[in-house]
Amino acid sequence: MKIFLSYSHRDAALAENIYEALQSWGHDVWIDHNNIRLGDMWSNEIDKALQWADVTLGIMTNNAINSDNVLNEWHWTIVYEE
Repeated sequence: MKIFLSYSHRDAALAENIYEALQSWGHDVWIDHNNIRLGDMWSNEIDKALQWADVTLGIMTNNAINSDNVLNEWHWTIVYEE
């Protein structure tokens, strides 16, 4: 399964633990700090990854709920995956 991991950067340690667990279970996981290269257009890479993924997994913490970037990822997922 191809999983897009959506999280607040304030929760990076938690996201990394979840990323590693999902990979160890055989999933193909996209996480920004491993998949966006220096010089890439951040928003374009996020859009491509959301289209690529079978599932968007949100780490919904208070930090995430207050993150415009996380909310944008969820909006994209809800609107474009219907």
